[in-house]
Amino acid sequence: MRNRILFFYSSRDSGHHRAAQALQSAFNLHSDVETLALDSIECAYPRRGRMIISWYTKVIKNIPLIWRALYDNHDFAIATRDFRKLFNRLYFAKMERILKEHKPNVIICTQAAPCHVAAAYKGERGNGLPLVAVITDYLVHPYWLH
Repeated sequence: MRNRILFFYSSRDSGHHRAAQALQSAFNLHSDVETLALDSIECAYPRRGRMIISWYTKVIKNIPLIWRALYDNHDFAIATRDFRKLFNRLYFAKMERILKEHKPNVIICTQAAPCHVAAAYKGERGNGLPLVAVITDYLVHPYWLH
């Protein structure tokens, strides 16, 4: 039986994506391993995913103060906790469909948002699937913690 590893990253052509690709390449050296990498934003928003990523990237590059306000601000993370819980629940049906379709033995996330969703799903649905977070940011910001 082959082991199946499902990678979740956010934003194709990002460092998060390249980290998932590098790990995928390493795991694919083993004949008993099958891997799949999915862009969590495109999975969540099939029609608008590219637009969301484009907007997000432009904001980060052109207005870095917003990046710091969002990611380096523990108070903001606490203030948005309920919103993120709602977002997680909205994504659960898609997560469940992906897991049923691909039947992974483990999930590896190279970006905080899909890791947060997968952890919430695992916690609420009692899914015993191992979840691995690969920190690809310079520092662990509050969104990596669940």
